[in-house]
Amino acid sequence: AAVAGGKLPARVVALLRDNSVVEADEPVVYYYSAGLFDHLANGHLITERRVVWFWRDEENEDAVAHYWLDYGQIEDIRVVWAESLLDDTLITIVAADNDETEIYVSSDERGDRKYHKQLMKLWREHR
Repeated sequence: AAVAGGKLPARVVALLRDNSVVEADEPVVYYYSAGLFDHLANGHLITERRVVWFWRDEENEDAVAHYWLDYGQIEDIRVVWAESLLDDTLITIVAADNDETEIYVSSDERGDRKYHKQLMKLWREHR
């Protein structure tokens, strides 16, 4: 499920910071990970200034790779809502160079709607 930053356990925030996914002074607004037990396995998050994708490095499982776009680098955001509780919502983020990156967010407890609403709000504020 998508987790609001204020509800994210301190140990997960520490993992994100220790692995340079977010900076020490960068609060997480929303977080989502596909990993059941590994919070750094495959996920994404939004902060006040950017969208960050993270995953375990294929060559070194102890390392975490990440990629981000500042909101000013985003040209468009499209969404395809989940049709059932078993489906995930697909959010496509289009960068200014037309590169598209997809993120999936569980529709559990309407977390996809909350995540998308916050993402759109932050993107519009930084355009």
